[in-house]
Amino acid sequence: MSTKSNTARRIRGLSLTARVSGFLMLATILPLLVIIIVIESLSRPTLIDQAGKNMQADASTHTQLIDNFFSQQLLETDALSRLVPIQQYLAGERSPAAYQRALEALASGRGRGSFYEGWSLLNLQGALQLYYPTVPTLHGQYYIAPSDLKQFQLDSPQAQQARRARISDVFYNAVTHEAYMDIYAPVFSNDYHLIGILRASFDLHYIWQIVTQEAGVNGLGSYAFITDQRGVIVSYTNSDPDPFTSKVDSHLFKSLTPLSDNDQKQAQQLELYGLQANAIVPVLDGQPQENQKLNGGGAVFQMKPPDMQNDFQVARSTTYTVPWSYFVLSPLSNITAVADDQLRITLLVTTGILVLSALFGFGMGRRITHPIMRSVELLLKSSQDLKTLATKEQSAATQQTWVVDSSQTGLKSVQYYTNAASLAVQRLNETGMQLVQHWDRVDPAMGKQAMTQVVTDARYLDKALQYQIASNQKLESAIKVTVSVNDQLASGARSATDAASQLEEVVDELRQVVGK
Repeated sequence: MSTKSNTARRIRGLSLTARVSGFLMLATILPLLVIIIVIESLSRPTLIDQAGKNMQADASTHTQLIDNFFSQQLLETDALSRLVPIQQYLAGERSPAAYQRALEALASGRGRGSFYEGWSLLNLQGALQLYYPTVPTLHGQYYIAPSDLKQFQLDSPQAQQARRARISDVFYNAVTHEAYMDIYAPVFSNDYHLIGILRASFDLHYIWQIVTQEAGVNGLGSYAFITDQRGVIVSYTNSDPDPFTSKVDSHLFKSLTPLSDNDQKQAQQLELYGLQANAIVPVLDGQPQENQKLNGGGAVFQMKPPDMQNDFQVARSTTYTVPWSYFVLSPLSNITAVADDQLRITLLVTTGILVLSALFGFGMGRRITHPIMRSVELLLKSSQDLKTLATKEQSAATQQTWVVDSSQTGLKSVQYYTNAASLAVQRLNETGMQLVQHWDRVDPAMGKQAMTQVVTDARYLDKALQYQIASNQKLESAIKVTVSVNDQLASGARSATDAASQLEEVVDELRQVVGK
C-alpha cells in the first residue's frame, strides 16, 4: 500500500504539463514498440530462414557445377578409353604402328580441356604401360590406389557395376603447388573383357576457382569450402596458392576432426593431400563439438567455425559424382543485417518521433494546462480572500459580541444611575418642600439634619452623574466599535463579491478546457 501511495504521490507531484506530454509520448511510442516487437519476433526469423534458403540454393548451384564438371570428365575419359588404338595396345598389339596410334589416341585428350595434365594406360595389375606426355606421378608406390584396383579386379556378378569409371582422392604436388585428381576408366576388348585401365589426371583449378569466387557472395565475410568423405578440406575460399610465396591457405588439407586409423593409414600410404612419408593429416583448430556439426549438421545450421570469433550460418550440399560436401558460410550478422537495419531505423525514427512528441506534448500541455493553471491561481487567490473574509467575519463577530455585552452593561449602568439620580432628586425635592413649608418651625438641629441629608443626596447625585458619564463614554466606544464592525462587514462583502467574480472566471476558463 505504501509503495502504491508513494507512486501516486510522485505522479501527483508531476506538473500537469509533464503528465500531458508523457501521455502523448506514450500514445506515440506504443505503435512503434509494436513494430519493434513484430520485427524481432516475425521479421528476424523470416529473414534468417530466407537467407538460409538463399545460401542453400547457392550451395546447390555450385555442387551442380562441380557434378557437371566431374560428369563431363567421366564421359570424356570413358570416351577416350573406347578408342580402338588404346584397346588394341592393351590387348597386346605392341608394334611400332600400334604404339604410335595408341600414343596419338592419348594425345587427342589435349583437346578435351587445359586442366588435363596427362593420360596413361595401366594393366590389370596396376603397372604402367603407356603415358602421354610425361610419366604419371606415383601415389606413394602406386599408379592406382589398391582399393580402386581391387574393384576393377572383381570377378563376380557385380563386377560389371564395379568396373565403371572411378574418381580418386585429392592429391597435392608440393613442387607445382597444384591439387589434382585421377579418373580411372576401364578399357574393354571387343568381346567386352576387361583388358586394362586408362588413368586421366587433371588439376582442380576449376573447382578452386568456384570456391574462391564465393568470397563475399553471401555478405561481407562469407566464404565456402569443400570437404571430402574423410572430412578433410580439399578446397577453401582463397585457397589458390600465391604464385609469389608458393603458399596455400592454412585451412587447406586439414581435417575437421581426427581421422580414423584406417583413413590415416590410407592417406599416408597414397600420400594424399601432399603428405610426406608417415605424416599425419593435421586437424583444424577449434572446438571439436562445433567442427562435428560440419560433419553431421543438417542442410542449414549455425555454428562457430574454426579460427572465427562470431557465429556463422552454414548451408551444406553434397555432390553425387564424388563423396564431397560443399559448405557456404556467412556471418550471422550478415543474415540479420536487414532485420538489424530495420530495427536501427525504427529506433532512430522512434527517437525522433519521441523528441517531436515530447516537444509537441510540452507545447500542447502548456496550451491545455495554462487555463487550468490560471484557474488554480484564481482559485488559490479566491481561497485566500475567503480565508481573509472568514477571519474578518470572525473578528467582527467577536467584536460584535463584545459590543453587545458592553452596550447591555452600559445600558444597565445608565438605567441604574438614572434611577438613583431620580431617587436623589426626589428626596432633595421632598427635603426642600418640607423646609419651605415648615421653615418657621424648624429648629436648628432639624435644619442641620435636613441640610446634611441634602448634601448627602447631592453627593450621591454627583456620583451617579459621574457613573453615568462613564457609561456614556462606554456606549460611545461601543458605537465606534459598531461602526468599525460595520466597515469590516462591508469589506468582507466586497471580498466575497471579488471571490465570486474570480470563481466565475475560473468556471469560464475550465469550460474552455473541457469545451463546454
